[in-house]
Amino acid sequence: MPEINELYALNGSYVNLAYPMPNGNSVKFLDDREVYLGNQVECEFNDGEMIKCYGLVAGMDFLMVSEYGENCTSPELVVYKKR
Repeated sequence: MPEINELYALNGSYVNLAYPMPNGNSVKFLDDREVYLGNQVECEFNDGEMIKCYGLVAGMDFLMVSEYGENCTSPELVVYKKR
């Protein structure tokens, strides 16, 4: 993953993706009304068929990293770490 040097204020409704769980349900972890710090970087190891990105979102008590396709399609939760 490329180095992230800056975090930007992001509206919760913009970064609150629904992540599929093993039981088939989808879950949102964030609050649409909150503002979070975050950034997005393109994956350095794209397979040529689909561009993948990593999203980093931080709140006062958590850090979340996710991977998703163009336009935030097919999101996958990589890490959700509470403080």
